[in-house]
Amino acid sequence: MSARQPAARAVRDSAATLWSVPTMVDEPKGRAAAIRSRSKIATPRKAERLIATKRKELATLDDEFFGEVVGVAQAIDELRKALNQLSAALDARHFEKASSLGYGKVAEEFVFLQRTLGGLQGACLHKEKLVSDLAFALRCPYEDVLPKVDALLESARPLDRKQRIANRKKAAPQIRAAVEALSQKFGKDAGVGIDRTRRRGGRA
Repeated sequence: MSARQPAARAVRDSAATLWSVPTMVDEPKGRAAAIRSRSKIATPRKAERLIATKRKELATLDDEFFGEVVGVAQAIDELRKALNQLSAALDARHFEKASSLGYGKVAEEFVFLQRTLGGLQGACLHKEKLVSDLAFALRCPYEDVLPKVDALLESARPLDRKQRIANRKKAAPQIRAAVEALSQKFGKDAGVGIDRTRRRGGRA
């Protein structure tokens, strides 16, 4: 028994030494640096400086939003006029005229409204991408960057009535030309459909 005691004590001492000294594993320097850099969140001043470097992109966004919004507003006005004409025809019991307006003027203006809304959605996607890229570069949430971007966008500021009217008048000629082009196209399509219906002696 006495001969085994030194051997047992040596084993215990060896085990204690192994458990008391933790083994350190060095991380690759490149990976460690990347982790440290990802954990750093940009300061407000750095965020403002970085966003300020995107003034050209923000100005382009402003132009895009202004153009698309004016187009949507003009399309809404034209669609409202067409619907008013349709409503008046129904009230007067001019059903054939009402049907013609529905297939012609109302359909044309509705299609044009959809196209302008598609352009507005495209502008929104461009803005979302810019904000997402900035958020990634700053290592901060999208929601924190969005207000800073909106503060620099003129198109993000609400307009009063006078500004809306002025913008619509300014863009009216170009928008009206687009509406008329669509009217001619869909007017021909509607005319062909009505002619086919009459030849069949009933509904299409």
